[in-house]
Amino acid sequence: MARRLFFRSSRPTLAARPLSAPRRLARGVLLAAAAAGVAYFLLPFRSSGADQLRRHFTARRTDFVRLRDMIAAEPSLASIGVDNVGEYWLFDGSWTASDRRFVAYSRREMLEAAGLPSERYERYLALLGRVGAYRVARQNVLGAPLRGTVFLFPDPQGRGPVTNIVFSQRPPEPLLAWDAAERNARPTYASLDDGWYVEFRRR
Repeated sequence: MARRLFFRSSRPTLAARPLSAPRRLARGVLLAAAAAGVAYFLLPFRSSGADQLRRHFTARRTDFVRLRDMIAAEPSLASIGVDNVGEYWLFDGSWTASDRRFVAYSRREMLEAAGLPSERYERYLALLGRVGAYRVARQNVLGAPLRGTVFLFPDPQGRGPVTNIVFSQRPPEPLLAWDAAERNARPTYASLDDGWYVEFRRR
């Protein structure tokens, strides 16, 4: 009785039929796709995410600059977004103040109390929508160099770290290369453009 070998047939060996041209092409495509998939998941840093973020910023740079200039010009408000205007926060469809949590405001009442014209707030919302963000905020320290953050909507599937766009007159720290910043366990930054940076935060 013939001895069986693992991963080897005990049947008599048959001569392999040569593959037709279409089969050879299909086999080559499948092998190439498999190799590309393995390489993608083995890469410590996927450049497609970084490239996509760079392209997004380049395409919307004018809108990012407008957001920066608008929040920098605000006389008293340091943060404005779809869920927040200064000390007011949106909760269950109503606006509440940090020091008056049980008082509900309509949007019109909130804007009047915050001193933000409705037309200007609408411009903020339009710009935030175009750049894919929900809030812009600046550092509110008298005499400090301008620094702020455009908070981007996170990936709904929870892939990768949270990324935000930072504008700053001074480079934030720690400032690392893109691949190192994305893999780091603590909040880090990578250079995006002159005065613009990407902030990486673990979820």
